[in-house]
Amino acid sequence: MRTGPGTHPCARRGLWLLLALGLVLVAGRAAAMHRCGDDVDGKSVACACGDLLVSSRTLGAADAVTTSRCAGNGLVVAASGPITLDLGGRTVEGHGQGVGVLVVRGTLSLVGPGSVERFETGVRAEGEARLASVVAVRLAGHRLDGLVARGDGYSIQGSVAEGNGRDGFALAGSGYALDGNRASGNGRYGFELVGMGAHVGGGIGNDARANGMDGFWLLGGMHQVVGATATANGGHGVFAAVTHTLFAGVEADANGRSGLVASGGGLVVRDSTATGNRTFGIWVMGPGVEDGGGNHGVDNAGLMGPSGHGSEMMSTMMAPLVQCRIGMMGECR
Repeated sequence: MRTGPGTHPCARRGLWLLLALGLVLVAGRAAAMHRCGDDVDGKSVACACGDLLVSSRTLGAADAVTTSRCAGNGLVVAASGPITLDLGGRTVEGHGQGVGVLVVRGTLSLVGPGSVERFETGVRAEGEARLASVVAVRLAGHRLDGLVARGDGYSIQGSVAEGNGRDGFALAGSGYALDGNRASGNGRYGFELVGMGAHVGGGIGNDARANGMDGFWLLGGMHQVVGATATANGGHGVFAAVTHTLFAGVEADANGRSGLVASGGGLVVRDSTATGNRTFGIWVMGPGVEDGGGNHGVDNAGLMGPSGHGSEMMSTMMAPLVQCRIGMMGECR
């Protein structure tokens, strides 16, 4: 540690004491971590808060991680290969610190029904092959994000992220897929989606409602956004700065800003609707943008807002473009 020439020796000693105390606390926590799972050196070992999950496990009454609130991490996945954590209909709950399920080694399949609640972050899996899938899991009440994942080819299905302080689902990587999920009442984005080639819906679709900012926030390219529903979010229903991306069957209603707003090259929009949003309905711009038909908007307020006092001529000219605009000045067909 570097200190200035005027730093008092007592202050320096105090700083070193604080650092030493921190190391002792960290060492104490590390010493308390045990390995758990259905196969720990040939034995089945129940899991407690902060344990290392080294093999697959279905949580039950014997697992203390489901019967007491965790002061730090819930479970830390440290496996040599693919494993499955089945929540068994139970809840892993924290005190606002740590991560509910943290993947540091191995590849996790997280299976519900079940909940991960009230940690700093619900589930975090970042890196190559850290996450295979999350199915039917509720992620709620975390100080930051419900689920943070980064990798290739993983899937999120039938899961709920609600009441988290920042994002419901914060996902990145390539070729990942999500369908049948809901993000509601989160402080920032319902779905923050970054990377290449994400499959966002296609079966049931995904739903974002009453999030503090945008329902869906996308960055990257070559995505497919099919059947997304965005309702009553504080910002845009769907916001995207992307290239070569398809938007189909999007429904965006009563959002605080625009319903669907996207910019980039090679975008295709079809069969999408926007109703009662506070600025534009559908506004998609960029080189090579294609109107696939079936797009329309109604009762969107425009830049002047519902109580604006623009001229009658401007209101007449701009009304169709406020509702649905594909390209620079093209009214949707």
